[in-house]
Amino acid sequence: PPPDRTQTAALPPPQPKAPPPPALPRMEPLTVLFDGAATALPEPAQARLDAIAERMKANGLLRLQIRSYASGTPETAREARQLSLARALAVRERLGTAGIASTRVDIRALGMEAGGGAPDRLDMEFLNQ
Repeated sequence: PPPDRTQTAALPPPQPKAPPPPALPRMEPLTVLFDGAATALPEPAQARLDAIAERMKANGLLRLQIRSYASGTPETAREARQLSLARALAVRERLGTAGIASTRVDIRALGMEAGGGAPDRLDMEFLNQ
């Protein structure tokens, strides 16, 4: 009989997987206080927002929630909600210029519903860290 010319192919051995990046410590929620009708993020909060952007770049799955509040009266409730929205949008836009997709930033413009905290503030926290 003719010699057997069957050849067997084998897959190369699996490459070792890179170790996962070290887990970053949990980032506590950030509260930013605003003066009056200001919409720009105060200067002291800029560095913290930069740190949030870097963390979000390092982990593409992180989502940020922004809850924004503004003081007002029952007669100016609509304006207070608009002001709280303008503050939150300014922060989301700043994160966007740092390369963070707007779809990863949830905004809750709550107007005068301060819930016992300072009336003119913005709270930011990660939803899934």
